[in-house]
Amino acid sequence: MTQKMSSKKGSVISRRMTELVQPGAMEGGFGWAVCLAAAWCNGVTFGIVNTYSRFMVEIQKQFPDDADNLRAGAICSCLMGLLFALSPFASFLTDRVGIRVTCTVGSLVSFTAVMLSSFAQNFYHFLITWGVMLGFGLSLTFSPSLVLITKYFNRRLGLANALVSVLGSFLFTTMMPLYLDLFVPQFGFMKTLRILSSLPAVMVILCAFVYRVPKSCGQNSKMRDQNMRKMNNNGSKSSFCNKKLLDKNYILWVIAVALCDYGFSIMFAFVIQFYFIATKNHDKSTMIVIVSISAAFGRFATGIVSDHPKISRLRVQQCAMFIFGVTYIIAPNLHSKVAIAIVCIILGLTNGANIVMLAPVCFELMGPKNTSQGLGFAFLFKSLFIILGPISAGVLFDITGELSVPFYIAGIFAVFASFLLCFASVERKKMNLKPEIEKSQEKRTDETDVKGEGSV
Repeated sequence: MTQKMSSKKGSVISRRMTELVQPGAMEGGFGWAVCLAAAWCNGVTFGIVNTYSRFMVEIQKQFPDDADNLRAGAICSCLMGLLFALSPFASFLTDRVGIRVTCTVGSLVSFTAVMLSSFAQNFYHFLITWGVMLGFGLSLTFSPSLVLITKYFNRRLGLANALVSVLGSFLFTTMMPLYLDLFVPQFGFMKTLRILSSLPAVMVILCAFVYRVPKSCGQNSKMRDQNMRKMNNNGSKSSFCNKKLLDKNYILWVIAVALCDYGFSIMFAFVIQFYFIATKNHDKSTMIVIVSISAAFGRFATGIVSDHPKISRLRVQQCAMFIFGVTYIIAPNLHSKVAIAIVCIILGLTNGANIVMLAPVCFELMGPKNTSQGLGFAFLFKSLFIILGPISAGVLFDITGELSVPFYIAGIFAVFASFLLCFASVERKKMNLKPEIEKSQEKRTDETDVKGEGSV
């Protein structure tokens, strides 16, 4: 009889602990609608960022006097760098005003940036609107969207992130070069950008009406805010100084991700130029499409595989970094179209695997309550290498007329990053309820034993 009572109470406790630890993990439901909205926002973001090499061709045509490789690469550095550097600010806004408001404001800024870019009269005007303003707007929608997915999914988190990446980034990255090839000859580059502004306009609607945190998460966040106010009134440190950010495993992971992203930023900025140098072919879109298709497959496959309980998501990301680095080192020595296409496939696969593992690995390292802050600071640090990548590659490209040296540096960084993760470890855990449940059951059994001894 006591065993049945304890088992029933244990199940009740486990359900309550599930609600407390990961209150929003409903494994579907309205979460799939949020996935579709996040896919659109993710697609607009990386459809612009990942195809910058194609935009760079048109920018240099539009501003031939000022847009050399260094300055055109600086736009990519600003765009990608601010996208990740401002993630802590986006996390701060998310904690203060909520995910919906933060993403809606970011979408409005992105729409305004694209529209103003279409009226740019000189290169530096375009640098401010497309590089700085658009990077700021997209940063307010990117990381909060990743965090929102973790509120709805836990066991299927890898699959949910893969769907967001495939439905969003893959479709937009694949179609963006084709869109430019079709519209720019007919309407010109500036009018094409005005048509393109409709994409972030849809983001505004989706973020305003679809992005919402589950009620249980909202209640939990209110309780957490009340506790933080009490701590601050008592003179405690702010939640901005989180001890989890000083964890050795987290620090090693952030450094490795940042080193690897040096090469990713160069790939997105100069893939067309690299293809032309290697093959003397002026094709503007094929390699970008190959990279996007392979990246989508890599994200989807990695998301499904990583959901297996016996597979470490951190080790999956580590293998992707190593393969990426080796491929980068080999790439400058290849000159045939088929070989370069294979290189782009491998780079796309490893890029997709690395990106889709960012949120799940950070979730396992930091826990559900600190995922937003963990992603924010990780993106801040990696932005330094993202900014450095296109600028340094542009300088070396202008000096030598080749991309071999930047590719070698990027490959060495990525290989070193993979070896760095050998010293990091993370337990594969979903909710870590067992210790709390066992403690509560032990207390219950102790109370029953005391009552039994008293009656005797």
